[in-house]
Formats: sequence, structure tokens, C-alpha cells
Amino acid sequence: AVHRCLQVNGRYGLLLSGGYDSRGILGCYLEEGRNQELETVSWGREEDIPDSDCAVARRLAQKLGARHGFYRLSGQEVLDNFREFIWLGEGLTDFPESFEVFHRIRERQNIDIVLRGDESFGYSQWRTVHDELSMFRTLDLRSMRYIGEYQRVLKPGYYMSFSELDAETRRHVSARCNARNVLNRKDFYYLDVRLTHYLNPLNYVKTFALESFRPLLDNDILDWVRVLPVRYRYGKGFWRETVVSLFPHLYKEMAHRHNIIDWVASLKSSPETKRFVYRELIEEQNTFSEFINTEGLKQELDAFFAPSTPAPHATTKTRIMARLESSPVAYHYAHKLSYYVKKWRGRITHDLSAERLILRLLILKTWGDVFLNFPTATAPEWTTDKS
Repeated sequence: AVHRCLQVNGRYGLLLSGGYDSRGILGCYLEEGRNQELETVSWGREEDIPDSDCAVARRLAQKLGARHGFYRLSGQEVLDNFREFIWLGEGLTDFPESFEVFHRIRERQNIDIVLRGDESFGYSQWRTVHDELSMFRTLDLRSMRYIGEYQRVLKPGYYMSFSELDAETRRHVSARCNARNVLNRKDFYYLDVRLTHYLNPLNYVKTFALESFRPLLDNDILDWVRVLPVRYRYGKGFWRETVVSLFPHLYKEMAHRHNIIDWVASLKSSPETKRFVYRELIEEQNTFSEFINTEGLKQELDAFFAPSTPAPHATTKTRIMARLESSPVAYHYAHKLSYYVKKWRGRITHDLSAERLILRLLILKTWGDVFLNFPTATAPEWTTDKS
């Protein structure tokens, strides 16, 4: 699959994170023996976070003698280009990234194509999957019925209507897969829903600046994974053992922390950012405003932007679960017991963090401005000559 990607003319770079996917692709790339200098890239909020993707990537690149570039992802840069991001991605993802960073990669390292990994050998988050509801939750497809934050910010009639539509959509999506094993179903929905309708639109925005090839989504690989017994896909175990045995020198140090944008800090970074959020969501009206309980939303925003209070001490249950983290199977069964007790007592919730709620609402509001306010809606100025 990597060999086939490399048949396209262009200067290649490799996204080097702290995970197994990028290392496996890197190993295959090195075996191809290409003559060009090895170009590796990583991006995140800071490079010097200990044990994070970017810090580990830098050290590995140095050992390999690669020309490595780190590119900072800034929440403020995303907000500055928010309208352009929504226009390009059509509001299909609630994980806004700075597409400007990919222009910088192309300019500074003269890269045309970046190779990157994907979760095709089994979605790694399996320890909290117990039934259909928890399976969708791990894919970040929360049930609206269990999200109290939406109940507080939407008008009651719309909340009920949207919840019913959400349930109907789930029934339709659930019928698409005839597998019985919940982990088989989970891997199917990762590819059929999350990858197709969430991650691909996010990747599409980046391709306006930099072509992205993902070898692990090669059709031959996906056809083979489709018949791989589920026990080999637990935690991507088969894939991990394979690439570590093939390229042991690339796996001597692995990342233990992510390096994505800290949206809590970014949204609270300045009075101007706070004013931007209140102006967009409360003051300026459009079609989106019809659905919103303005007072409920204002209370949510006030609580988010209020001075921080010390975090509560961990409960006994939380401490026990933390200790079990190092034993995936034990954690799975402990979580399963806790989950079914909650379900029996009717206490299942799908909490949505305040910053995710704000980002989702900002995207919906901006999407309405860009696509629904016809005939006044227009594309961002810089895109008119590229469309």
C-alpha cells in the first residue's frame, strides 16, 4: 500500500506522531529506499510537552537523520479563520483545525504529499464497549437523549423533535450492519460512519493546501481486515505486534500524551475571544437562533467563562479505575460492571464538555450564516478565485 502511494510524482513527507500507525508507514517508507531526504512533520499545541506525540516524534526524527518540522496549532488562528474553515468543510466536523498550518508545511519543507496513518486495523478504544449504546459513544456518536447540555440550551419543543430524529437516525444506521459481535459492529461503524462522514471531511479541508495519502485505507488492506477475526482487532493487537516485530528500532519510545489544541485555554485566552463567543452565539441572530433557549445558553457560557475553581478530589471509584488502566482486560470488566449498574438505575449520561458544546454551536451558527442566509450568504473573499 505504501509502495502504491509512492508511485505519484511529488515530494513526500511523513506525519510522525507517537503512535503505531505512523511508525509502521515510516518503516515501509524507509524500506522503499527513496533517494530524497527524509522529511517528517508533526503538529500540535506545543512541542515540549513531556512524552507527547510531538516531543517523541522529534527525538525519533533526530535518530533517523530526518529533516523534521514542528508546526504549532493555535486555537486563536482557528478562530481567526473560522468562517473559511466552515465553508471548506461544510460544518461536518466539530474538531476545527488550522488549515493554514498545512500551507506552512508545504512552503517551509517543500512537501507536496504527506503520508499518515489511520485506525483501519481495529479502533483502539474497545475497553468501554459493552452494548450498542456504549459502542456508538466510543465513536463519539453520543445519543442526544442522554446529553443534558443540549436540553439546557435548546428550546424544549426542538430538543424533543431533534432527539426523536436522532433516535430514528440511529435505528437506520444500526440496521446497516448485520454483525452480532459488538466489537465487529464498532469497527464497521468506524469506517462506515466516523471515517466517511467525520474524518474524511476534516482531511478534505487540509487537501486545499497539502495532499494527504493514507496507505492504511488501501482497498486491499480493508478487504483483508474485513475477514480478520475480531480477537486480532482488540486494541489493534495484531497490527501492533506485526509492525513492532518488523521495525523494532522505530518503537523504542512511544508517546503517552496527545498534543491537540487545548480548547478550554484557547477560548478563555483573551477578552476578545470571550466577546467573539458571546457575539456569535447570543447577540447576532440568524436561522440558528430560532432553536436556542437564549437564557439557558447564556448560563452555560457564564459558567464556562467564570473564574476557575479547584478541581474536586478523585472519588474512590475514579481512583480504582485509574489503577486498572494498566490492565486493559481488568479495566474492561470493571467498567462493564459499573456501566450496567448505571444503566439498571437509569443514570446513563453522555456528557458533552463545555468547550465542545461551544465549538459545536459556533459551527452550527456559522454554517447557517454561510449556507442558509440566501441570497446574502457568500463564500469567504479569498476563496472566490479558487473555488
